[in-house]
Amino acid sequence: MPSHHDALWSVCRHLPADYLPYGNALREGPDCSGGCAFYYQLADRDDETINYDWGVCANPKSHRVALLTFEHQGCAHFQS
Repeated sequence: MPSHHDALWSVCRHLPADYLPYGNALREGPDCSGGCAFYYQLADRDDETINYDWGVCANPKSHRVALLTFEHQGCAHFQS
């Protein structure tokens, strides 16, 4: 059985505007989990290790809006 992290990677969309190495963009700011007001972390009762790594973006200005997002994929619209 794959880990929760592996299972989430298998359905996560990678977009060209994601930060390297997940996409083609150079990093312009902190990771999503570094306090972005629009990053809603996933909660998992069986695996607390994914709580900071995975979330959903709710920033309408981001290319990742409404998408499952790994914290390092990022975007230029980080807001604290």
